[in-house]
Order: sequence, then C-alpha cells, then structure tokens
Amino acid sequence: MALRIEFSAQDLARVVIGRPGQLPVSEAVMSVQVLLRQDPAARFHAWRAAMEARGALPGAVLRGLIPAHGWVPDFLMPCAHAWPEAGAYDAIRATPGARVRSELARLSAHHRLPEWGDRLARADDTALARVADGLAAYYDLAVAAHAPALQAVLDADRAARAETLAFHGVDALLRALHPTITWEPPYLVLPSRTDSVFQLQGRGLLISGHFFCWPRPRVQLNDCDAPVLIHPVAWDPLHQPAPGLTRNGNRADPALSAVLGRTRARVLLTIAETPHGSTADLARRLGISMASASEHATVLRRAGLTVSRRRDRTVRHSATTLGTDLLNHPRQARQGM
Repeated sequence: MALRIEFSAQDLARVVIGRPGQLPVSEAVMSVQVLLRQDPAARFHAWRAAMEARGALPGAVLRGLIPAHGWVPDFLMPCAHAWPEAGAYDAIRATPGARVRSELARLSAHHRLPEWGDRLARADDTALARVADGLAAYYDLAVAAHAPALQAVLDADRAARAETLAFHGVDALLRALHPTITWEPPYLVLPSRTDSVFQLQGRGLLISGHFFCWPRPRVQLNDCDAPVLIHPVAWDPLHQPAPGLTRNGNRADPALSAVLGRTRARVLLTIAETPHGSTADLARRLGISMASASEHATVLRRAGLTVSRRRDRTVRHSATTLGTDLLNHPRQARQGM
C-alpha cells in the first residue's frame, strides 16, 4: 500500500525547504505523541526525562485531540502560520467550522474524541480558544524551553538538504529524503495503509524537517494549506546537543573560556552544535564578523579541535572527537594547564 504524490513540471519548480531559524508549533503537536506512546528512541531520552521531572506533560485538552499513533488534525498544525510569531494560535482559533467537523470525523475513526468534542465541532470560539491556549502553554514547556538544542539539529539538517538542492537539484533532494520514501518520477511514493494518489496541481511541496517527527515521515495534504511533507531530521548524538541535557547549555563555561578565550570557546561550541555549518553561519549565529569567525575557526582547526572541508566556495566546519571531549570535560583541560 502506498501514497503516490504526483508532481507536474510546475510542482517540481515549487519544491521548497522549510524556513530555517524557526521552531514550528507542529513540533509541539508531534512531541505529545512521543510522550503518549513513550517512544524509546535515544534522541528523546533526555528531553522526556526533563519534561517528566518538571511535570510538563500534555493536559487533557491536547490528549483529547492528539492520539499516540496515527494522523493528527491538520488544523492543529497550520502551514501558513506555522510559528507562534506568525500567528499560529490565532489561525487555530479562526479555523472554519466545516474544516473542524471534517477533521474531527476523520480523527474519530481511530481516536476517541473528548466529551467537549461536540462544542469544538461547532467551531465554538471558547472551545477553539481552549485548544489554542493549551497548545501555546505546552509549546513553551516542550519546545521553546529546549530551543537552542532543537534549533541546532534542525539548522544542520536544513543546511545539508539545501546544499543537496543547490548542487545536485530537485531530483537528488527527493531521492534522499528518507529510506521509506522513493522517487519514481513523476511520483513521490510513501508507505500508506491504503493505495491513493494525490495531485499537487501546481501548488508545489514544502519539505520540512522536524525533530519530533519519528520514526517515519508524514504528510499534510488538504485543500486548505500548502502541501507539506514532514520528515525526521538527522541527529548525530556524538556531535549534536541532546534536547533536555542541561549540560549542553553550559559547556562553554569559565573553565573552557580560560583555556581558549571566551569568543573562541563560543565558536567551538557553535561548531559542535551545528556540524557542517559554514563560516557565514558561524558569523551569523555568534554576531561576529566573517573575518573573525574565519580566524577563530582556523586556530581551532590547527589545534585539532575541529575539521574544515571546502566545497566549491564554501568552507564547512565540524568538531573532532578531541573538540567534543574538551566541551564535555572543560575542567580537565583547565587542570592540565
């Protein structure tokens, strides 16, 4: 059984990668599923432990609408207003009644709806506001509180896919999306419980990597929003921060700064948390000049703490094992001076 997404030439020209520098509300929605099904994936261990320690678990409102497995109502993950700053919660509050009823009917096929579902199906303003407010509060605890680590992973994945698109084209991007997805032009084929074909009809496709999308990709295909394919982002536990581990936020501590200098310690930490990032990325994230970022990266590379690789006109940096060890054990470096 498979879902076949059909591309026209116009659709291929409108394939885009999700916006960097933003953490969408849909991350929070999918993280509810991670908690409800007690997902054992290593990427979630520290995050789940941190959430449980703080008692930051999804409330009855979210559990009533988000099943542990399977499809989630699309109106909870607005595409055009995906981020809090872009009005995601206002978009949820303004969802038309016909759409709410249609998506709740689909949800009821595999998930028991809450008693107040009837009010929601009538697009009751109070019920929709309750959902939006509950999601907003949970987002702050589950996503915003772990933003640096989550953003680092998402940025690295987006950068790698953008590079594939820039240097090898749409065909290569679609072939490398995920092991469960195959590109059989003009169809992008995903596993499904039923056989179906969805025609993009010139709307193109937004490809968006998410940390809490796991273990398989998912799609948002409806008549209201732009078509979206959400895929699990790659996560390197040796070189990327684990959301929920507080030590990742403190690795550039005074001991490390005493060894390397404050700015250089921040450069090393940024390189470790955004592997394969460019010198321009370093400068932007740290708020320093390109010349300064290049100088610090060169010193770190000569010390064996990072490795740099040139691709065409771009130099990309990653931390070595030695660099990672230094970040994890900065006080040992201080003692060895």
